[in-house]
Amino acid sequence: LVIDEAHLLKNLVTLWSSIAGLTCLHSERVVLLTGTPFNNSCQDMAALMTYINPEDPSAELEWWDKATRPRAAVRIVERLSHWTDFNMLRREKDIIAELLPKKLVRKHVVDASPGGVYDKYEKAIINALKRVHKLAGTDNKKDLNDAIKMMLACAACMNLALINEILPSGGRQLSILFSPSLANNKSAKKKLEKPDKCVCCNRRTKLASGRKRSKDLAASDLDILEDEGDEEIDEADGTSVDIFETDSDSDRSVFCQETIEDEKRQSNREPGTGDIVPIEAALCRFTTEAGIRHFACESCLRNMKKKNMSCPMCEDLLARSGCFNGTLSSGRSSEASLDSDIGPGRVYCKEVFGGFVASDKLEDLVENFKSKIPKGDKLLIISFFKGTLDLLEAMFHEHKIDVARFDGDVKADARQEQLERFKTDPSCRILLMTAQTGGTGLNIVEANHVWFTDRYWNPMVLEQCEDRCHRIGQKKDVEVVYHDMPLTLDDIMRYINV
Repeated sequence: LVIDEAHLLKNLVTLWSSIAGLTCLHSERVVLLTGTPFNNSCQDMAALMTYINPEDPSAELEWWDKATRPRAAVRIVERLSHWTDFNMLRREKDIIAELLPKKLVRKHVVDASPGGVYDKYEKAIINALKRVHKLAGTDNKKDLNDAIKMMLACAACMNLALINEILPSGGRQLSILFSPSLANNKSAKKKLEKPDKCVCCNRRTKLASGRKRSKDLAASDLDILEDEGDEEIDEADGTSVDIFETDSDSDRSVFCQETIEDEKRQSNREPGTGDIVPIEAALCRFTTEAGIRHFACESCLRNMKKKNMSCPMCEDLLARSGCFNGTLSSGRSSEASLDSDIGPGRVYCKEVFGGFVASDKLEDLVENFKSKIPKGDKLLIISFFKGTLDLLEAMFHEHKIDVARFDGDVKADARQEQLERFKTDPSCRILLMTAQTGGTGLNIVEANHVWFTDRYWNPMVLEQCEDRCHRIGQKKDVEVVYHDMPLTLDDIMRYINV
């Protein structure tokens, strides 16, 4: 049995992993092919060994913990040398380097300063780092893991804030409405709903099962219960798991926002009571105008009606573009920006809730494509967040530039159509892609430019994305550009990647 892209099976409790595991048990030999066997932790390696030989000691996490206990890299290599000699065969890229054109990797500096939203999360991540440092070396693993999750959540929010300040803390519910291809996609918008979370007091309830959640979400739309294999229900905890792409631009961001506001919330508001139910359309603009429902505790909903209040989540999302109070997040007047034809400050998609203000980083991407990509060349723009693609798609659309899109919100057959259109249509020169969905398993030698809007902790993931273009069959030199904002998280991520 040969399994390609085996790193997608690291979660042993998913349906596909269970099928693969049972098939492996009935196979005389198992070969796993992957460019990123180690991604997040030693658990990844233990999981992969489970498919090869579940009785092998290295199929247990404890074995890897002991083998990697000396933190010095040389010592770890020494301890694992026998295992790698027996179990792993590497094909290094140097073997085929002479068959490939050159690849130039460079950093492009976006000369701008982050706004106030970024500063808020920067303070939060500093506090999280202090807590991680305090707990490191102690036996309190649960609190340490929570602190690490908090740190990663803050980092995700900081990345999103550098892309555009409307995106952190659930901003995808707004950004998807600007996407020409997804604004009317009921399935994609339903996945953004959180029926287990009150938007007033942030109280959460545990759903009985993922299948019950899907039924509740789509009681009147049975045709969207199945999303062509992109989404799989985890019966264990009732959460929705995208096997192609994580919702780090929503769930992690919300987690970060909740932690930042926790002290204020606890002092000013008591948790609600009763079931969490949909907010009535009369109180929730997103229900009627966007097709995305918000939810609240029964007691919070009664309080909203009593005080004649509207949905707080709607108010928060609608205030983010800066088009409603006459002031942008940078302090500039939005009236001047409404008539601006180009550059940061321009408002796009004015017909959708007043639109969104172009950030320096995204506008820089658009203008660089128009001025620096030679005619006839094609470009991959890669992000780790779907919200980035929403905004870029809207911006290119208003500049009358044709783009294709490849991410987990596009159904499998439509993704393939988009990819083929990008490969074969000379007028379609940009493919917007998330690293999670398009970073592996694709051959896109039609493009010879790869631009990243943000970075990731694991440089091997980035290299996998780069190699969608830089592979056998490529006829042109490949240019890879990382768009970094100085003195921000971009610089730290670049240092980690090196």
